[in-house]
Amino acid sequence: MDSIISSVVTPVVESLLAPVKKHLGFFVSSTKYVTDMKEKMAQLSLTEQDIRHKWEEAVARNHDVSHHVLPWLEEVKKMNQKAQSIPTAIAKYTDQEDLKEETEDARADRLHRKFEGISQQGQKVLVIIDDLWKVFDLKDVGLSPLPNGFKLLFTSRDRRICTKMGVRNESIFDVGFLNYKEAKTLFFRAVGISDADDPSLQRIGEDIVKRCGGLPIAIVTIAKSLADNIHDA
Repeated sequence: MDSIISSVVTPVVESLLAPVKKHLGFFVSSTKYVTDMKEKMAQLSLTEQDIRHKWEEAVARNHDVSHHVLPWLEEVKKMNQKAQSIPTAIAKYTDQEDLKEETEDARADRLHRKFEGISQQGQKVLVIIDDLWKVFDLKDVGLSPLPNGFKLLFTSRDRRICTKMGVRNESIFDVGFLNYKEAKTLFFRAVGISDADDPSLQRIGEDIVKRCGGLPIAIVTIAKSLADNIHDA
C-alpha cells in the first residue's frame, strides 16, 4: 500500500515544492468526460422527485416496495444538501459568516478579500478542489488573481480540463492503473476483507477487483459502497 501511495504522491509533492508561486497541479484519474455538477444534480433532483412520488403512491396502495428505495431517496437528499453547501463551507473555514450576499460576484469578492488578508499575513495555503468536472472561472470562488503563498491542487477525471485551464504539461500528473496485486490490496483493505474471512467472500472480492480494471476511483467507490454490508450478506 505504501508503494501505491508513494508512486502517486511523490511527483505531486515535488511539484508543489518547486519555486513556482502561481500554478495549478492536477491529478487525472481517467479520460472519461463528465458534465457540470449543477446540471447533473438538477437531473438527479428531478429523478428523485419522480421516484419519491411513485414510492408514496405504492405505499399508499399497500404495494410491495424494494427496501432499497427509501435509503436511496435519503442519500440523494444528502447529496443535494452537500452540493448546495460548498460556498458556505468555504466561508466557515475562513472564519467568515455565511455568504448571504445577493449576487455571486459579491460573494466571490468577499472571499477574495479574505484570502488576500491571509496572504498578507505570510501564511502558505494549499487549496484542494476535488473531482473537478468542468472548466470554471477561479474568480467565482475568490481565487483569481491567486494570492501570493496560495497554491491550487485539483483532481479531475478529464485531462482536457487541465489544458483548458492553462495548466502546463509538466504540472499534470496521471494517476495510472494499478496492477492486480495493488488493486486487490486496495480493495480488500477498503472493504474490510481479510484472509480470515470465508473463501467464497474472498473470491467475490477478487472478481470485483478484476472487473474494476485497475482503476483506483472505481475500486474505492465500490469498496465504500460495500463496506457496511459485505459481512451481512
